[in-house]
Amino acid sequence: LMCGGITSEMLEQIACSMLNDGTYHKHRKRVVQGLQASGARVAGWLQGLGFTLSAPYTGGMFIWARLPAGLDAETLAQQGLACGLVLAPGILFGFDPELRNYMRFNVAHTDTPAVMVAVEVLLRGAKDSENRA
Repeated sequence: LMCGGITSEMLEQIACSMLNDGTYHKHRKRVVQGLQASGARVAGWLQGLGFTLSAPYTGGMFIWARLPAGLDAETLAQQGLACGLVLAPGILFGFDPELRNYMRFNVAHTDTPAVMVAVEVLLRGAKDSENRA
């Protein structure tokens, strides 16, 4: 188990025991199942808000979604920051101008009532501003 530096023999024994007795496997399985359930909820919620998923959610930590027409991800992210909400506009992840219309959502972080309500409030405000313009 030594991968650089000195490790405690006790920690090595605990890690070895967790790997051998299935404790780690059970923990990992629970985490993956929880992430799958959260991802399904978040994907459905995003689609209900008018987002288009770039691909059906099949697992993983992130969901890429296209914003409803007329909304800009970077502007929405800046408005979110003003409210204490950190969002990830697609433009942070590449140079393609099309990414201005995408956001990357962390599944576990987004699957909380506070985040969902905050995003819904931001979207309503953005859509109201768009309708007035």
